[in-house]
Amino acid sequence: MTITTGTAPEVGSTVRVYLSIVDPGGVAADPDTLEVLVKDPDGAVTTYVYGASPDTVFRTAVGEFYLDVEATEADEWFFRGEAASAAWTDTEEGSFVVRESLVN
Repeated sequence: MTITTGTAPEVGSTVRVYLSIVDPGGVAADPDTLEVLVKDPDGAVTTYVYGASPDTVFRTAVGEFYLDVEATEADEWFFRGEAASAAWTDTEEGSFVVRESLVN
């Protein structure tokens, strides 16, 4: 699994987190389950689940997913993607830093 984010966001913006998932052979694959856990700077963890209602994780192509995180606080945020199918599991972690507005 590969996880990427956009540029360094500021408080009040939306951070798009992209997930690219491949099977053990390196081929793009859709997992049976996909969860993304996001921890804000205060330590609160929110779990986003693909296929849940309301939709919070979106599929754009085979093995390609994204979610949007509202950047409500400045500091480092952490996330963990957990994908699984009947034959394999894949986990990846990352982070992004949210900065204060330079104007406000």
